[in-house]
Amino acid sequence: MFALIPVGVLLAAALGILVMQQVRPSAGYAWLIANLAALAAFGVVVYMRWSLPYQTALSNWLPFSQFTDSPILALDGASWPYALSLCAATLAMMLTAGARLRYQIYPWTWAASLLVSAVGLLGLYAANFLTLALAWTALDLLDLVILSAYSPNRSLGAQTVIAFGLRVAGTLLVILAALVNRSQGLAPTFTGLPALSALFVLLAGGLRLGVLPLNLSTLPDTRHRRGLGTILRMSAAASALVVLARLPAQAFSPNVQAWLIAFSSLAVLYAAAMWLTAADEIAARPYWIVALAGLAVISTVHGQPRASMAWGVALLLSGSMIFLYSARMRGLILFPLLGLLGMSALPFTPAAGGWQGVLVEPFTVWQPATLFAQILLLLGYLRFATRPGDVLRDMERWVQVVYPFGLAVLVGAQWLVGTLGWKDVLTVGVWWAALPVGLGLAAAGGLSMVWRRAEVSGSAPVQWYLLAFRRVTGFLGRVLSLGWLYNLLWALYNRAQQFVQLITDLLEGDGGVLWVFVLLALFISVITSRVGP
Repeated sequence: MFALIPVGVLLAAALGILVMQQVRPSAGYAWLIANLAALAAFGVVVYMRWSLPYQTALSNWLPFSQFTDSPILALDGASWPYALSLCAATLAMMLTAGARLRYQIYPWTWAASLLVSAVGLLGLYAANFLTLALAWTALDLLDLVILSAYSPNRSLGAQTVIAFGLRVAGTLLVILAALVNRSQGLAPTFTGLPALSALFVLLAGGLRLGVLPLNLSTLPDTRHRRGLGTILRMSAAASALVVLARLPAQAFSPNVQAWLIAFSSLAVLYAAAMWLTAADEIAARPYWIVALAGLAVISTVHGQPRASMAWGVALLLSGSMIFLYSARMRGLILFPLLGLLGMSALPFTPAAGGWQGVLVEPFTVWQPATLFAQILLLLGYLRFATRPGDVLRDMERWVQVVYPFGLAVLVGAQWLVGTLGWKDVLTVGVWWAALPVGLGLAAAGGLSMVWRRAEVSGSAPVQWYLLAFRRVTGFLGRVLSLGWLYNLLWALYNRAQQFVQLITDLLEGDGGVLWVFVLLALFISVITSRVGP
């Protein structure tokens, strides 16, 4: 299958870097191999746009024949925009890696990024439930290994374990959807999904994106969060977003739609507020993913899966732009500003078609909330784009030359998807939505200057409002993230553990044999009373 060439190139480059580091370590050659592989993968994906779709089934993939389903890989109109976005993010990460060499980023990180990107592409190619479950499982295991490798003392925190459990729950929901299809005599694919299976798949995507409920893990080591962390999060997000684009239109009843839209809108509003008030863009990355993914979920629930792709591409490309924009120099601000324009959803921008999936009739109270959330996202994006960073002029000359090309790849990819992605991408969208968003974008410029001056001067009134704002959003986040439910389950688990430990101490003590006889007599008496004379 021709579409597997990018996957093979990335895997071969990752393996080559690992072998070379064992035989003859060289950061320069490793960087060159990684860039050539990422460029080749990006070029092949662009070339494949004119000969879609590609599809193949891996028959006889197991040594036993009792398992009748086979993995099906496909590159089509739903997966191509995400494949191009992921390859562009990988190439941009490698081109901008020179600006992060001062943080001792080694070739092992580049090999891990290529491996994650290759597995992410396999997740995008998944055309049936079996392939999707296998790809998600591979991504989860890879994520767990990387998080463990870069965690202090090779240990994982409770948040990482909970996030991993939620992603596994999403995979189990996909398997459950496959079982529902099989019970109704339907093929375990995304075409012609019944309502129950579509709901399971939507919830599975929401769990993996962190929307239902709010939760995402991060790399504990801050040195690797900007490069490897970006590819890790974007690969996981892309493999879930493509599922939303494959769901059939009008798959949910009005009552289910109302609940899903309400919760998703609250998640978008909360995440946008937290994005605006976060300390930096890397700390705010989980909220960026939740906010844009929530808009994609709303579009899918409204029966506009294609509109969800506009938000998904903005999540990947505009998000990668702000997360990789670590070095500053006069003139480079143009690239994040173009990334801001690309996700603004103004008329004839790449994300303009996204409003057709969010602002639909009949009018609800959640639509102004999503518009307000979009303004918060724009304001936060501009704030992070104008904050101080590393000085590019102080770095080596080759870094100063290559680094802007990495940012330009993301801008070019976003407008390339806007041109070739799918029908009616560069459209007017919902024209009246441009009025509040445009005014919000204009206000963002002025407010960002006020915000920057307040941060520099430490103005007390602004800090007071920020503190109140963060407390409100923090309370909303605790409710939406179901942290109270996790604490309750954890308390029940601790009580059960203490009870089991008490029984163990009793049975292992000096009177253990006596207690065994007492429990045996009690068990016999209960059985006798049940059976009767």
